[in-house]
Amino acid sequence: MEDFNLNYQHRYPRIEFKNGMKVFGTVWAVYNSNKKKMDYYFADSSEMRKISNDNPALLIEAIRRLKHLVKKEDIVAVEYLN
Repeated sequence: MEDFNLNYQHRYPRIEFKNGMKVFGTVWAVYNSNKKKMDYYFADSSEMRKISNDNPALLIEAIRRLKHLVKKEDIVAVEYLN
């Protein structure tokens, strides 16, 4: 697995998972103070379009409610398209 950087200036990067699935969406890294580690949440582009809010705190809370928690090891690559 390559180490990847999350860049939120790009709208929907292509994300490749370990099972071979490639999908456009967003991965959000959120610090979990109870576990003292980062949690990674995934939302695909169609789900993100339904959430029309520019406030980052409300956006992250909406993604948490979708319950798409992913492990960092399952993400193979994050590809930003121009």
